[in-house]
Amino acid sequence: MSEADATETPVGGQEVDPFAFIPGVESRIRGLGGEARSLDPHYAFHTPYVPAANGAASFLVRFTGLRGTEGTLTLRLNMQALDASSPARLVNSERIPIRALVEQGGTMSIGFQGFPGMAYAVFAGIFDDTDAAADGLSVWLDRPAGDTVSGPERATQYSATTLTTTIRLASVDKPTLREPVSQIFTPSQLDRAALARARQLGLSVKDQPEAWIWEQLHILSALESYGLMEPGARGLLIDPAEGPVPTVLATTGMSLVAAAEEPVDLTRLHWPAAGDPARMEAAITAATVAPAAVPKELQGFDFLWSNHVVDRFGDARQGLRWIEECMDCLFAGGFALHSFLLDKEYGDGALVDGGLVERLSLTLISHGHQVAQLRLWNRSVRKVGPVPFVLLARRSA
Repeated sequence: MSEADATETPVGGQEVDPFAFIPGVESRIRGLGGEARSLDPHYAFHTPYVPAANGAASFLVRFTGLRGTEGTLTLRLNMQALDASSPARLVNSERIPIRALVEQGGTMSIGFQGFPGMAYAVFAGIFDDTDAAADGLSVWLDRPAGDTVSGPERATQYSATTLTTTIRLASVDKPTLREPVSQIFTPSQLDRAALARARQLGLSVKDQPEAWIWEQLHILSALESYGLMEPGARGLLIDPAEGPVPTVLATTGMSLVAAAEEPVDLTRLHWPAAGDPARMEAAITAATVAPAAVPKELQGFDFLWSNHVVDRFGDARQGLRWIEECMDCLFAGGFALHSFLLDKEYGDGALVDGGLVERLSLTLISHGHQVAQLRLWNRSVRKVGPVPFVLLARRSA
């Protein structure tokens, strides 16, 4: 966030007293808090526990007159049952050097997923030597309990890109990772640049299938191309599996929810070459959803990615209806990416074929959504049978 942005007053939301949890105690940041000495030498501030609206939310932390060049501020976001029937647990954390925080105007945010019956608090500490000082501090919760604004009434702030198509919705042009659209896998997309990126992520065509490597690169390329690979963006990962995507997104500074039928083991999601495991686990919240159901309790995301969920329906038409309903999970203007197998030959109903994808795309467009151009066929693809495909769509603004 720029220094100009930091001077603006948040629109809506709830201001939370940053020192109410431990009143009257001095902060590690000189000039803040009370006069009593803290029992915790690292203490900077601790908000009270407050309920939040269902869905994606965040706390905005804003220092005024922040100065200093040494030390690192750590924000920890805890969740606890409203009736205090369960102990508080960490659901997200962010770290930033004081010098960097001063440069960005003294403002930072930390995101989380709000659930009914739960309350949330931000604890901040500085665990190393610091010369930090400030004139004031305010903390805002952007979606307090009772805030029902989500979906089409609230827009993503991370991408203004429109998914433009040519006169033809479907194209026979060669798909490329440099200009990601709704496209099938072709070996030619793994060119020198793509393979170099793969090596940076610890991927190798000697050790992993080319098609799987392509899927990982396509998801990351699409999010980067459409302006969603940004700190603070909120993402929903449906049935994520081992691979670099979750780790790369988490270590970018996003707030993520990993949703699946069974509880997601976050340690198994970590991909060593893509980022730090502790930072990844701190940025991802696990959620359990009913099998083959749209996670309607999870709303307010800038993007979502479903990982071959459609393949497990057993009925292609049901799977595509599920894709259509998943648009409800997004903010207006949010992006949906769905990986699944495309049957190049018209299948027996268990797999999606090109005709069904075109009909789904037209249905989405008729509802005001946008669909990135379809690149379903190409002369370079000679293989008969299922081919990995990623559908890219954007919710109506």
